[in-house]
Amino acid sequence: MARHYSTKNFFRQIPNALLGRYFHEQNLFKDLDFTTMKEGNPAALFEAWLLLPDNQRNAMDTVFREIFEMSCEKGSTAIIDEAEFQFNDNDFAVFVENYPLCLIITSGQ
Repeated sequence: MARHYSTKNFFRQIPNALLGRYFHEQNLFKDLDFTTMKEGNPAALFEAWLLLPDNQRNAMDTVFREIFEMSCEKGSTAIIDEAEFQFNDNDFAVFVENYPLCLIITSGQ
């Protein structure tokens, strides 16, 4: 089945904690409290997102699309395979235990 990307749906699928971390690292939306936003319903975030200049949104949307494309079973497998190749055995184990991003993203599918 074909999957269709939209920023609004992407925000719905990503846990608020990860969204907050990303945007705070970008020095954006520091006034939004991601901990009180209802999971899967980031209406306030999307409203703030629409107020950003097009060039800023487009640059971040490119990153979000890449994440979205990797958020399927094949993408998750590719991430795990690449991590296994890049890390030594101990580092790979730490990656799998402490950075389950593949599981977080694909759990919303």
